[in-house]
Amino acid sequence: MATLRDCGHHTPAARHGARARAQNPNGDTAELLRTFWKRLDDPSERRQFLLLAEIYGLALRDRDRYAKVLEVLAQDLRAPIETSLRGDGVAPAGAAALATALLALIRGLQFDLAAAGDRARVDAAFGAALDALLTTSAVSTAGTPSTEQPRLDS
Repeated sequence: MATLRDCGHHTPAARHGARARAQNPNGDTAELLRTFWKRLDDPSERRQFLLLAEIYGLALRDRDRYAKVLEVLAQDLRAPIETSLRGDGVAPAGAAALATALLALIRGLQFDLAAAGDRARVDAAFGAALDALLTTSAVSTAGTPSTEQPRLDS
């Protein structure tokens, strides 16, 4: 029987990362994330998220024992988002920061949905945040903070 330390690239996160890379090798991050978000609505994916939350909790309580699990969970979903952002013209440093924020958005909204069950509200929040982060991002394509003010009228 495999332990959590042995699960490596067999995690749901790894499978999602591989699918995301295959579906979006050349950028268009907004479409990549919308597709990923829709996939997370599948009942089996919702069950996997709950298991993933338990694995996170276990790994965070015993970081030494489950260091590889935490590494995989941190890297496998962020990497394809970062790659896609770079394909969209975002500089490497900016892509890393924005990919981290986008993944945190998805994870946080998954927790909200699991707790409250309000799909319409959470979907609306995902769409609004994704649009805001990708169209008026605080990270310019040069990877430095943008001085441009966000447009609230569009």
